[in-house]
Amino acid sequence: MKKFLLSLLILLAFTAPVHAEEYVNRCFNLHTGEHLFTADTSEAILLLTPWKYEGICWVAPSNGTPVYRLSHPGVNDHVYTSDPNEISNLCNRHGWYTDFSGRPSFYSGGSIPVYRLYDPARGQHLLTIDENEYSTLPRYGFRQEGLVFRALREGAMLN
Repeated sequence: MKKFLLSLLILLAFTAPVHAEEYVNRCFNLHTGEHLFTADTSEAILLLTPWKYEGICWVAPSNGTPVYRLSHPGVNDHVYTSDPNEISNLCNRHGWYTDFSGRPSFYSGGSIPVYRLYDPARGQHLLTIDENEYSTLPRYGFRQEGLVFRALREGAMLN
């Protein structure tokens, strides 16, 4: 019986489900002031001037609530959302479209809130898990748009 239990424990240790995760990278456009967020590491690495890689801003689950990146051809901005109504409204009425052929950019899940802000002076959105950044930026003209999804844990920003 002991041998059976030991074998079962060893089997479970090697076949236990692994909770895969994705690293959400942040890049900054030096010309437009836009921040780009992507779990596609090759996209983050291949962005050249005027983009500057800023690091991993948070860790997302590899499944859960999908988060989509929307683009607009006439605006230097991306919007990140998991809200189907927002996606429908922006795409059907305001000329936005989903990046990645409509596939999610990354997923929401975990306990860390991800907040969205909007800078009307630049027409740019910003995502942050930093509550201090979220509460301070309105002094510089940003509008708070609230908690938009969640992350598993913080990443490692370079600056």
